[in-house]
Amino acid sequence: MAFVYSKATFAGIITSLGNCDAFLQAAQTGTATSGLSQLQTARGDVADSLGDNSITTTDFDATNTLAASLRTAEGNAPSTISSAYNGALTALDTYMSTVTGSTIKDYWNSKTSDRTMTFTDNFRAFFRRVKADEVIVQLYSVTMPSAGSTTSISAVGSTTNMIPALFEVRTDTAIGSSFVANFNCVKTGGSSDLVSLTVNAGTAISNYFSIGGTTKYLYISSFSGTGTSGNAISVWTR
Repeated sequence: MAFVYSKATFAGIITSLGNCDAFLQAAQTGTATSGLSQLQTARGDVADSLGDNSITTTDFDATNTLAASLRTAEGNAPSTISSAYNGALTALDTYMSTVTGSTIKDYWNSKTSDRTMTFTDNFRAFFRRVKADEVIVQLYSVTMPSAGSTTSISAVGSTTNMIPALFEVRTDTAIGSSFVANFNCVKTGGSSDLVSLTVNAGTAISNYFSIGGTTKYLYISSFSGTGTSGNAISVWTR
């Protein structure tokens, strides 16, 4: 049996937790899921009986009371389950810290093969909701064309519903002539910063450079850059 923090085991755990939270969030917005859907069905059946014109006053009052009770239970269920789900992620984070000395975010930084993890969008949303932070994921990639300049930046990971996060550039190839990258980075509220970064000639693969220092961003709206044909960089959360 593999350890919890082994890549395959951990990937299965976070996929399940992410899916569980997605079901919970759907339930909270009124979409019937799992056991809660059965509670909603029961409440609907009770409510339907109120439409019978032959219902007595006593039955009408009692049915309304029952429907209200079921609705209360339905409304309380998501918040009760939410606390338990939050605890599950906290427990997993505690486990990682105890066993590996690093949190989930710090351990799975994708800077080495054994610490590379693919996070599902559901788990990213779960982590974001509970931790008010983003896990480390690749958001964009840029490969310099033969022309030596480009305004093309390819989206890799979703930025939908992201909260502000620190960004960094990673070199995916060794850099020939200097790679000059200009990022238009959008912040909360819609304002943006034009952040220019120069990766010096001769920089080796797998080097890391912050974008904007300690400023957090939501996404990159546009890009321009110059450099050697075939040289590649990527943008990650950090």
